[in-house]
This record gives sequence, C-alpha cells and structure tokens, in this order.
Amino acid sequence: MSKKIITTAGTEFAQNGADLAMIEQTQRAGKPVMISSADLNEGFSNAEADVKALVGFDVEGEEITVTPTTSEQVKTPSSGKNAITKVTVEAAPLESKTVTPSTDEVVVEATTTGKIGLSSVTVEAVTAAIDANITAGNIKKGVTILGVEGTYEGE
Repeated sequence: MSKKIITTAGTEFAQNGADLAMIEQTQRAGKPVMISSADLNEGFSNAEADVKALVGFDVEGEEITVTPTTSEQVKTPSSGKNAITKVTVEAAPLESKTVTPSTDEVVVEATTTGKIGLSSVTVEAVTAAIDANITAGNIKKGVTILGVEGTYEGE
C-alpha cells in the first residue's frame, strides 16, 4: 500500500491506509513516529489555514440538491458562497405505461406532469382483436392465428 504525504505548516504527515503518522524532515526515508490525536488535530487546523492562505480567502461552501430534468443544468454557488461542497441528485421522476397493440404505430411518451421518462412499458398480448379480418372464415382450415382456428376450405 502506498503512502500519501501531507505537508502543513512545515510538518509532514504520512498516511498509510488508516494509520496516520508525523514524519520529521530527517526521517522521510526512515520509519514514521506516531503522534497524538491532539497533535493531529492541530496539524489539520494548520492545513485549513494553509488552504486559506493559498487561495486567498475563506471557503464558504454549500450543499445543493438537483432535480433531474431533460435539459442541461449548470449549478453555481448561491450568493455569499464560493464553493459547492456536496451535490445530491434526486431520483429521476419516471412513470410506467401500458400499451394496447394496434395495426397503427403507437408512440409511447411520458405524459404525467413532472415525469421526465419511462421506467417501464408493458405491451399487452396481441389477440385477434387487433384486426377485424382475423376470423375463422378468413383463416385456412387447420391453421390457428392468434387463438382463432381457421375454417376456410377454399384454395
């Protein structure tokens, strides 16, 4: 497992998995020395100050929630904030549809207000009701089409 070196206020910390240790400049190639949680907290406090000094201002972040739409959305921090620290995307509002077969083309779209797509489309079973010409007299004897057994005996 590789080590990650964090430097703050002139102090170096090495992170190796869940273990965090302070390393003195002369010990970079040597073994790290474990530090107390108080010293660790001070190191992280110094890191926050280092970030503020680096960017030149305090980071004032906010968490936002985004509702999916079919259009592109660009989110920026609200007035008085200069960062977004967490984005939560809500579940897409979908609907289910059932379609009755037809001899005509059927277009299936989300139609309920606030829905942006379909989670499922169920197509009902095709039966003889799809076409009035599917009758026993129009089907050759011995042949069954969509549950209708034919009686036609012509050529």
